[in-house]
Amino acid sequence: MSLALPENLTDTVIAIRHLADRDAETFAAGTTDAAVRRFAHLPTPHYTARNRARTGSSR
Repeated sequence: MSLALPENLTDTVIAIRHLADRDAETFAAGTTDAAVRRFAHLPTPHYTARNRARTGSSR
C-alpha cells in the first residue's frame, strides 16, 4: 500500500517538508550526533553533504 504525502505540512507555528539537496550539509552534520547514531538506524556509517545529496531524493 502506498500513501500519497503532501509536499509540505504546516500550521501557524511549524512547517514539515521533504528533505532537499539544500539540506545535505546539515543532515550530514546531524548524523555525527551520538543520539542520532544510536537511535536513527542509519544505513551508511559515515555521511557527508556530497553523498547525502547524491543518494537522497530531492523534490
